[in-house]
Amino acid sequence: MDETLVATLFDNVGRVVEVRLGGDPAYDQRFAFVEFGSEEEAEKACLLDGMEVPIYGTGRFIRVAMAQGIDGIFVTDAEVDKVHKTVHVGALKQPEESALREHFKSAGKIMAVKLGKSCAWVEFDNLQAVANAVAMDGQKVGDDAAKVTRSKVPIDTAE
Repeated sequence: MDETLVATLFDNVGRVVEVRLGGDPAYDQRFAFVEFGSEEEAEKACLLDGMEVPIYGTGRFIRVAMAQGIDGIFVTDAEVDKVHKTVHVGALKQPEESALREHFKSAGKIMAVKLGKSCAWVEFDNLQAVANAVAMDGQKVGDDAAKVTRSKVPIDTAE
């Protein structure tokens, strides 16, 4: 999947100004931001939601929607990848970076840890590590049964 292929999916919709691919290139399920020449063209593109497209020799269904940020929270293009590579770890009485690093090291390579009052954010280097970490939901981190979910904000702005 590349920007040119994504742009050709919208040939009949209007003028594609820019295509930016996101997500881990190692996976065949990725996302893209497609900017159109006008809001009307973007709305017309949304009519293609659910369309089957022949990619990689098999039919795939695409999801098309107006960009709203992540769960209604606006993030910049540069932050999108960080959000998808970060987990939120809640239900911690006293989060400690060393305990979090030790606990999540089996999930994958940890890029950063940020501590909150009773929670933390852990950023990984790839999406598979995030999936591995989310699968650890409910496990003990220190004395606490941690609540692990995908983050809704980039680790840099997490509070």
